[in-house]
Amino acid sequence: MATFGKHPLDEARERATRFGIIDDREDVVAHWQDAHSWFTPPVMIAGDILGTNVGYELLVGYTRFGNLLGLLDREEVAEAKKHLVWVGRRMESP
Repeated sequence: MATFGKHPLDEARERATRFGIIDDREDVVAHWQDAHSWFTPPVMIAGDILGTNVGYELLVGYTRFGNLLGLLDREEVAEAKKHLVWVGRRMESP
């Protein structure tokens, strides 16, 4: 049972760890089962853009990332598997 106030990533991870991938969209579930990854990569931004010492900040894709962590917990996805992620970084001036 979900707890109110919990971070969306944690909720998705708990749900995926307990039940596997659950989604109303059959094509999304099928893609996770076949590719063991997401259709659309999550979006992250480098922490230095935000002025933090955090390596990367997740902007979009909390459920996708939580699903991946849950599948790792269930050992349904190999830790060495590669997953695409969109990353925003500061551009250096020419």
